[in-house]
Amino acid sequence: MAALVGDGACSINPLITKQINLDTVEFLANNFDGKIIFFSTCSVYGAQNDLLDESSSTDPLSVYASTKLEAEKILIKKDALIFRLGTLFGVGDSYSRIRMDLVVNILTAKAIAEKKLTVFGGRQFRPLLHVKDAARIIEESIFSTNKGIYNLHLENIKILDLAERIQKIFSDVSIEKIDIKFQDARNYQADGAKLRKDFQFRPIYKVEDGVTEIKNLILEKRITNINDPRYTNQKYLELFKSKLEY
Repeated sequence: MAALVGDGACSINPLITKQINLDTVEFLANNFDGKIIFFSTCSVYGAQNDLLDESSSTDPLSVYASTKLEAEKILIKKDALIFRLGTLFGVGDSYSRIRMDLVVNILTAKAIAEKKLTVFGGRQFRPLLHVKDAARIIEESIFSTNKGIYNLHLENIKILDLAERIQKIFSDVSIEKIDIKFQDARNYQADGAKLRKDFQFRPIYKVEDGVTEIKNLILEKRITNINDPRYTNQKYLELFKSKLEY
């Protein structure tokens, strides 16, 4: 699980990203003979319009996705379970750092702070998954004899549809749709049939559960500034950018 995560964060210093996300995995594969459970990302699919299963072509559009895909190629030869995660959302526990650079979390925060959700394009798909379900699959798969690559997500949803579902939870939030090309080129829908066939695991947390969790965090003032860099991987690492350049 240890990695630099996110396109922006990983682009700050591609060399360090490779050292953390790829070189360490290669070291582990070369020096450990036990079972490995690895979190990859559905971002390895890049921009594609089809429903994508684990045998579909890959087209990583960032350093982050590229290092994850290369790590997969190393681990596929091992006794390894590789989960290509959808975009995470929600609250994992009561004390860990929350990420506000994830689409469900940040749209919820903006619904509260700005009373408006601005959606650029909105037709791009994302596979989504609650962070608690991501954690639960580790526990349930430790003793599994399955290995190989599996898509892991709850559902595929268009960004505009996501905004509309968030809007229903608030009584005073409007949606502004700006019809321009996607700001983020990623667009993919993951097929979860292989995981459903091989595992008993089923995600149990819905998007609305995550929205409510983020809403409560903010209304209870457990988060007082949603724009604090600490909640965003890229912004936080940029505070130390000069130290990361060598």
